[in-house]
Amino acid sequence: MLRGLSRVLKSGGILVILSANRLLMDLCVPRFPELSLKNKYDILVSGKKASVYKFVKKG
Repeated sequence: MLRGLSRVLKSGGILVILSANRLLMDLCVPRFPELSLKNKYDILVSGKKASVYKFVKKG
């Protein structure tokens, strides 16, 4: 998913992702150096743990 989204995102573009699988996202983020993680917010959605990730594409 991150590969496809980073491919179509223009330089300086912002990508926001809501994910319930925080462990998988945290492992995947370093594999995409073209995306800079600006913020990560741990939240609850309907009482379940999730995270919101904000990326900016370097360029």
